[in-house]
Formats: sequence, structure tokens, C-alpha cells
Amino acid sequence: MKYIFLTSIFLLALSQKILGQDLKEIEIADSLSTIGDFKKANTLYKQLLTKQQKNEEWRGSIEVTIKLVNNYYNQRRVNDALLLLNNTIDFYAENLTFTDSLIAILFHKKGIGLTLKKDFKSSIPFYQRAIKIRKGITKKNYPDIIKCLNNIGICYYELSEPDSATLYLEQALKLQPKAPYSSISDTYTILSRLNRDLGNFTKAEDYYLANLSVSRVLKKADWEIANEYLDFSHFYIDSEQYEKTVKITQMAIFYYERIDQKYPEDYEGIANSYNNQGFAYRKLEDYNLALGKLNLALEFGKLGWLNQKKDAFADVLLI
Repeated sequence: MKYIFLTSIFLLALSQKILGQDLKEIEIADSLSTIGDFKKANTLYKQLLTKQQKNEEWRGSIEVTIKLVNNYYNQRRVNDALLLLNNTIDFYAENLTFTDSLIAILFHKKGIGLTLKKDFKSSIPFYQRAIKIRKGITKKNYPDIIKCLNNIGICYYELSEPDSATLYLEQALKLQPKAPYSSISDTYTILSRLNRDLGNFTKAEDYYLANLSVSRVLKKADWEIANEYLDFSHFYIDSEQYEKTVKITQMAIFYYERIDQKYPEDYEGIANSYNNQGFAYRKLEDYNLALGKLNLALEFGKLGWLNQKKDAFADVLLI
């Protein structure tokens, strides 16, 4: 009995030591991911994953898998992320119940990967399965549920099913907690673009204004608010509200100019803002101001990436 007791103590101490080492390595990998050194971070995550799978540490290995998948998405290595997710879901299906929150995250992540691959129809069932699992665990409105609803809305929009897109996005709005989270801003962004494209300009303007209000409460970074004002200016151009276009682009420029360390895309944003102002002044028949703004657009365009095309929803897809 004495030897059994001592052996138990030894095994417990050993497991705690191993766990401590794993946590330390995870902290290092997390720090490397934060600074963008994905290559070193991924190497550490893979080593941990192999070790945890060997020791049958199911939950720990799934948590590391999710971290690795996030890095793959940040590196735009979507195929690698999907391969890892497929293997993980197949491997662990027999070891964890499908009411486990980690399984919900795996389904959510796979939905994101398929969305990034533009396989929108296949994405939707994985978001729906993630929602179903989350709701089975608790009645609380997890941010993940709202993110899934937003992403389903994006998928239906891309599938040219605006009614279904609106249905899921409005569900996301209803689930928002009283204190605003970033997810409500994303919902407003998608709804504003959806209604703009459908020609529902009054609704679109309401959603744009609501989003800007939430962004200030959330104290978003200057570049994020600048991008939102610029996106808003496209709406005013589409709805032929040129005086409002001038005012809203000026706000975009104000926030772009506040950015301490500007990247090429920030100069692109300034150039696009001046370009929209020039277009608006031309429509208002103030040709001198139009020419001046367009010349400024050209100058800032030289510093940016004006020829770079971006996915319409790349900024709001919720990883």
C-alpha cells in the first residue's frame, strides 16, 4: 500500500511538471504569434501537438490545434488549416462528445476556412453545427454564436440570397449584449453593405451611423475608424449624396492622418478618400476643388497600393 501511495505521488508530480513545461512552451508560442513570428510559433505548436496526442491529452491538443489553425489563417494558409481541422475532427470524434465547446470551435474554424475558399454553401452547415453545440451547453449568448450568425449572413449574401442573409444578421443583432462588443460592429458593417447593395439606402445609412457610434464607444484604432468612414463615403456616392460624401471623406482623412506609423494601405485609404472627394466636387460642379482633390489623390496614391484588390468582406470575416 505504501509503494502504491508513493507511486501515485510520483506520477502526480511528474504530470504536473510536464503540464508546467507545456504551459511555458504555449506561452512562448503565443508570444511569438503575437509579434508575427509564425514560423517559430508553429514549430512549437506542432511539437506540443505531437506530445499531447501521444499522451492522449485530448483537450490540450485541441486547444493547441486551434492556436495553430489561427496562425495558418493569419498566414493565409487556408489549405493547411483545413487539412489540420479535418484530421482533428476525424481523430477526436470518438474521444470527445459533440456537446463539447472545443468541438464547437473546431466546426466554427472549419466554416471560416471554407468561407475563405469561397465555398459558401459548404461553410453554412459547419457554422450551424457550432451554434447548435454552443446552445446545447448554455443559454448564454456566446460571442462565438454571434460570429457564426454574422458569417452565415456573409455566406448567404455571397450566394445572392439577401433575404436569408438579412435573417441571420438580424438574429445576431438581437443576441447582442447590452455592453457593445466588436461583433456588433461587424454585424452593422455587413448589414450596411448589404442594404447599400440592395438599394435600401435609408436602412444602410442607419446601420452605418450605428456602426460609427459603436466604434467610438469601443475606442477602435484610428485606422479602423478611418476605413469605416471611407466605406461610408462609397455609400453616399452610390446614393448620390455628394455634399455628405465630402463631409464623410474629410472625417476619413482626419483619422488616417492621426495614424502615427502609416502603412501603404493607410496612404491608399487617404488617396481613395481624396478621390471620392474629387468625384463628389465634380458632381457638385466645383471643378477647381475637384481637380485639387484628385491631384492629392494621385500624390498619396504613389505611396500606397492603389492597384491592390481586396475581398469585400475580408475585414469583417470573424476568425
